[in-house]
Amino acid sequence: SPPNIGRAYDLFSRARRLAITEAAMDDVRQAYPPREIILEKLEGALRESCPGLVGHDRSEVLSGLAISEYDGVHLPQWRCRVRVACAGGTRSYTFHLTRQSDPPPPTIDFDERFDTGRDIDGFEGCWFVARIVPEDGGARVEAPAPLELVPA
Repeated sequence: SPPNIGRAYDLFSRARRLAITEAAMDDVRQAYPPREIILEKLEGALRESCPGLVGHDRSEVLSGLAISEYDGVHLPQWRCRVRVACAGGTRSYTFHLTRQSDPPPPTIDFDERFDTGRDIDGFEGCWFVARIVPEDGGARVEAPAPLELVPA
């Protein structure tokens, strides 16, 4: 099945989505590029920087580690090691995750005349991808050759 780049885009943090969107702009005068262009640029960047990640067959989370908790100033962060199986072998990546807000903001009705609540989007307290780093440069680990039966 084709990769769902739109869903992948939605999993990035607000800050990362803004950076991806800005990178997709033709120039600074463009207010907001079409979503199709943003997703096309994201897919190209992922294929270049994380070979094997887009369109992989299956994945497995190998480990996860809390790097920091909310300290009143900094948002909590996690690191996850993920192995993906792609054509001919496997590749490993480190996913850097962060929370969009922690603790979540209060769930109160804002007066839209004074506060549009643009940061209240239903994802408060959720974990988002801040960046993806291929381990060993995303080097491909070749699948072992199938055993060949030979007469004794």
